[in-house]
Amino acid sequence: MDDELQAIRAKRMAEMQAQSAAQRRDPAAEKREMDERKGLIMAQILLPEARERLARVRLVKPERADQVEAYLIQAAQANKLTGRVDENTLINLLNDVSQSSKKTSIKFARRHEEEDDDY
Repeated sequence: MDDELQAIRAKRMAEMQAQSAAQRRDPAAEKREMDERKGLIMAQILLPEARERLARVRLVKPERADQVEAYLIQAAQANKLTGRVDENTLINLLNDVSQSSKKTSIKFARRHEEEDDDY
């Protein structure tokens, strides 16, 4: 009975170690895998000229390129794209993204206290 119990414990311990090893995957590897998937999707969505333009935009404004990529992937998954995206359509998307990011502004609401002559 003790031998069976030891075997069950050893088996369970091995299962737990395998499970914890799977959970401790390298975050860099996950990011590479995600970037690879994104690249494959973008290759299907964009024409070569548009991919080149997006790559050039990424060099200067990576956050804007990420926004456009996210929009395109979402549109493709929702079947809103009627074909592959050409360079002119990509330029329009980039302009839309840049205009929407310019709309953000911060306004300070200052309190106006009654003026006192005691100072």
